[in-house]
Amino acid sequence: MCSRALADLGADVIKVEPPEGDPARFAGPFPNDQPHREKSGRFLSLNVNKLGITLDTDSPSGRDALLGLVRESDVLVTDFRPPQLRERKVEFPE
Repeated sequence: MCSRALADLGADVIKVEPPEGDPARFAGPFPNDQPHREKSGRFLSLNVNKLGITLDTDSPSGRDALLGLVRESDVLVTDFRPPQLRERKVEFPE
């Protein structure tokens, strides 16, 4: 909800999803109860006004791309705790 609020207030928000997609894409409700990864009501409501990309942050090129985005950003919102980021070898510049 934090990043949704920032996007609603006009911030340029880029949502980074893993290659398999955000789990919210697979949660309903769906129109006519027909599951579809692009039509999840939950996913769409949480991600209004956001840009989105898919990155494999477990790969070196995915981590480099993420770090490039972070270097150009004012704010990072993540659901990873610092130990999880370190386990994934994602180190952010000071």
